[in-house]
Amino acid sequence: MRIGEIKKRMCEEAEAATPDVSERVVKSSYIEKPSKKTDGVSKKRNMKIAFSSVAAVLVLAIAVTTGVYLGRPKATGPVSGYYYANFVLEKGAAAAAEDDGTATVSFTFDSAGNLESARGDDKYGDMVLRVAGDLSGNYSEITEKILDAGRRLGYVGGNAGIIVTAAGEKAGKLLDGIKAEVEVFAGKCNIDVSVSGMELSKNELYNKAAEFSKNVTSSMSFEELNTAFASRKSFIEESWERGDDIISDIYYDYIVTVLNETDPEIIKYFETFKNESFKDMKDTLSGISDNLQTVGKLLPDELRTEIESVVETIDMIIADTVDTVKKIYNNYIVKQIDIIQTALKGDIS
Repeated sequence: MRIGEIKKRMCEEAEAATPDVSERVVKSSYIEKPSKKTDGVSKKRNMKIAFSSVAAVLVLAIAVTTGVYLGRPKATGPVSGYYYANFVLEKGAAAAAEDDGTATVSFTFDSAGNLESARGDDKYGDMVLRVAGDLSGNYSEITEKILDAGRRLGYVGGNAGIIVTAAGEKAGKLLDGIKAEVEVFAGKCNIDVSVSGMELSKNELYNKAAEFSKNVTSSMSFEELNTAFASRKSFIEESWERGDDIISDIYYDYIVTVLNETDPEIIKYFETFKNESFKDMKDTLSGISDNLQTVGKLLPDELRTEIESVVETIDMIIADTVDTVKKIYNNYIVKQIDIIQTALKGDIS
């Protein structure tokens, strides 16, 4: 194509596209919409916007004409509407955590597309949220923080996979934005990450909510369903109510810690204690307590008193109170994070 023809093509593109670009720039949520009364500064500002719009179109025209690829910009724009999103982070090949579990976290976003609630759907998801720290902002910021936290726990990198499901008015747009953020993060950290996305219908979202709440109905809007997810009990509270294995794990871990801090002469009286169901552990400890009541009379006063103190501490720990469970679980999660990060030390930076 000759120079004259290129110039003509550029002028035609600019003239045809500039009004639309200018209108979209003014309507953008990133720029304050001008009021009816425009002062001198605003006029200059609007002129800059107009000239910027023309320049943008000219650059685009040159790129189209010459075949230059400018690259896809980072998807940081807001996605307005009510959304539910679920991230499943699969462990990479370099992960050195205690088992092959996945980390699952769920989010709800408000009408402005900003984070409304975050919840770990398993203990590894809770770890990711804790490492991520304070979460706020839109899906773009949340995605980056979750990916970084996951990387620090061995869930992102080393050919790890990420599965994202989303539901909302424009869930497809949200998924595209999240996928773009994953690609940007992977490029920035020079790691291999595969991501797949799946859009949930409102009925599918209702079915998920109905698994933990009897108050949801199929006629609810995305906003109402999101409210149900946002008010959902924590992972450990639901586990406590169901009597999941995690409850036994954290009690066993905590009680072993208590025993390891006592005199070896005392530990031998707890040889029958092992990691079993929560009920069986309570029965075992009760049996130890009863036995100490009998044989304790034959022990030196100081030793008997210390054993009784340990039994009282454990009895208090296994009391049926969810607040106690939360405290023990909190300590357990902190300990597990430390174990994982220590094992991965040197593999991440």
